[in-house]
Amino acid sequence: MEFLKEQLCGQPGIVWVYGPCGIGKSSLARYFAEVNRAAFPGGAYWLHATALEPLGRTEEREVPRGAQPYLLVLDDLDARPQGQLQGETLELKESRRNDSIIMISRALPVWVPGDVPQLSLLGFSEAEVQALLHRRLGAALSRESCQLLGDFLGGHPLGLTLLGDLMRAEGLNPREVLERLQSFSAPGLVSDSGKQLGEDTREHKRVVSDVVDVSEEFLRRVHREPGIVYDLSSRGFEKLVAELLQRLGYSVQLTPASRDGGKDIYAARKDHLGTFLYIVECKRYAPDRRVGVALVRQLHGVVQAEQATAGILATTSFFTRDAQSFQETIASQVSLRDYYEIRKWLDTVMGG
Repeated sequence: MEFLKEQLCGQPGIVWVYGPCGIGKSSLARYFAEVNRAAFPGGAYWLHATALEPLGRTEEREVPRGAQPYLLVLDDLDARPQGQLQGETLELKESRRNDSIIMISRALPVWVPGDVPQLSLLGFSEAEVQALLHRRLGAALSRESCQLLGDFLGGHPLGLTLLGDLMRAEGLNPREVLERLQSFSAPGLVSDSGKQLGEDTREHKRVVSDVVDVSEEFLRRVHREPGIVYDLSSRGFEKLVAELLQRLGYSVQLTPASRDGGKDIYAARKDHLGTFLYIVECKRYAPDRRVGVALVRQLHGVVQAEQATAGILATTSFFTRDAQSFQETIASQVSLRDYYEIRKWLDTVMGG
């Protein structure tokens, strides 16, 4: 806090804060902005970098121009291509000479000059580990136990917080917690008692059959009652589209549920002409909320960035005229699939 105050309060400055995920970079920046609110009369603005948009464009869209100096926090900088981030950082620094900036990333880029103030956040010391666990548990642990847990997690504050909450909730001692966290591998299906089930057993066949039946029954129901798609969560719609594409002959992979970077599904197909990769973005919208041209442009940018064959934008709704007009100019690179097209996929998969 003192280091940030010295570098950023009273005069414009820039500080690069870096460290592992969950180490406390964002929390530190938020607390600093709150405590030193008076030093930034123009306010504090928080921007998350993305792979799809240059920093300058994000800043222009989100931060108003004003005479009063403000604090700008740029988070998730690892998302930006490093070849572009250097120039974007220099341009932003030049255009915002009267303002203070906190740059946040997991690793410090090699091109950051040595004269740029840098703050590396590391794991907690032994004393800090002991204080944190005491606070989470409401009781003191032995020095040996604190050292054991601290060493296992490298003093990681978020990990220690979650671990302390688990110990308190389930009444576990440190060694019991560490036993749960050990890596293990158990291929196949197991019973509720932990016994592995052979593929020729009745229990194994029943479990596999139940899983398949649920999937088939769900698809049959959606086919009969297409309006069900509006009751799905966004993730549920993504899974439905992935299932349909897989049954249509594609190899599919769902991206993580959050921060997917403008892509929900990778769909690949190989034939005598080669291997084709499609990036699929899914939008579960109400029928009266049409998908605009901005999302079509965004998907087109993702397709270009990842050098994919093409992109598919699938929705439970429909597309605006602008979206359709823009798609026509890039018809070989982006396809639009609205509610009726999804129903056609269902018809094909379910046999009419």
